Amino acid sequence: MMMLIRELLAGFSTFSAMAYILFVQPLVLQGAGADPYNVFFATALSSAIATFLMGLFANTPFAVAPAMGHNVFVALFVAGSLGLSIKQALFINFISAIISLIISLSGILPLILRSIPQELKSAISAGIGLLITFVGLQWGGIIRANPATLTQLGDVSSVPFLATVLGLAVSATLYAVGIRWAVIVGVVASTIFLHFKGFVSFEKFFDMPHLPGEFPYFSPFLPNFEILVKALLILLFLDVFDTAGTLVGLFQVSGVEPDNKTVKRCFIVDSLGACIGTLLGTTTLTTYVESAVGIQAGGKTKITAFVVAILFILSLFIYPVVKSVAGGIEYQGKIFYPQVAVPMIFVGFFMLSSLKVNWNDITSALPSFITLITMAFTLSISDGIMFGFISWTFLKLVSGRWNELNPIILVLTLIFIAKIIFFG
Repeated sequence: MMMLIRELLAGFSTFSAMAYILFVQPLVLQGAGADPYNVFFATALSSAIATFLMGLFANTPFAVAPAMGHNVFVALFVAGSLGLSIKQALFINFISAIISLIISLSGILPLILRSIPQELKSAISAGIGLLITFVGLQWGGIIRANPATLTQLGDVSSVPFLATVLGLAVSATLYAVGIRWAVIVGVVASTIFLHFKGFVSFEKFFDMPHLPGEFPYFSPFLPNFEILVKALLILLFLDVFDTAGTLVGLFQVSGVEPDNKTVKRCFIVDSLGACIGTLLGTTTLTTYVESAVGIQAGGKTKITAFVVAILFILSLFIYPVVKSVAGGIEYQGKIFYPQVAVPMIFVGFFMLSSLKVNWNDITSALPSFITLITMAFTLSISDGIMFGFISWTFLKLVSGRWNELNPIILVLTLIFIAKIIFFG
């Protein structure tokens, strides 16, 4: 009985730590033209299905939901810079999920995982974290545009600034004292502040969910080479290596040494979840590092995952709350999103903490640095990965350390160089 209670509490802890995605995902994809309710419905339902499968087939307490970073990449780049509609962007995302599933079912996954240097993988994750943070700072009014310096500090007395800082302060305080689902509490604190300031109101808290009118939500089309290189390759790369890094960390936290069969099943469920998610109308799903919160709370079995899945299903009834929180506030003629800025900034901090670079080796450190700053300052994940690989290969070659390169790195480098030559 005590074990069951522990697993139930662990599931609630995991869900509380990752529930922010229900507020963030609709807002991120809405900016690219997606219907916010459709995204919310797809996020909650696909997360529930994938998390349930993770417990059923992999027998782990891990939870699955749309990946931070992937969503921003699809919204800002694939459906933004490439000029695709959000439905076309989700179709590209669906193709990458199918390929990821094929790779997971095959035996080549370990070879791919070993081929990419750890320094580049950590720099990519950290770079995405900086990009997410930058967007969050804008949405929260912490920074604003300046023609001379590009950005400057926002108005410290403004309501959006104060609401964002309050949410961050609450989240940081709770996290510092060991409450790992602090981010969602920060969102609540920011929302309460805005409510009393008259910027947020709730007509109702619950509503009966309804099926979206479109399935599948994406629009099939034949992508050209540029889109394949710029979008599909990067999405596939992020999917495989995000999952790999998260699984390694979660198994370490759980104290369990997984067998190859369990790891393979985790990858298969992860990829299958991504397929389901993109079919429904959301971006790539991945195993969430916030699952560690439930593990630390005592979650050890599939029951924890089942609890998280049930809570995602129940969350389908709270769309009126999500709509009020993620709908933004108008302040002095501009729209801000302080409540959503809180998890964006906090998640960015967590992702940046993954940076592990040997700064004494310039052939590793400089490409990692280039990856990091390119993503942060150009708001382009694909450009960061591209210049990171090219500089890594170049420095290894000119320093006579060609033995540290492998065929996969060389092929990717040549593809990125071809992209620059033919498409700029």
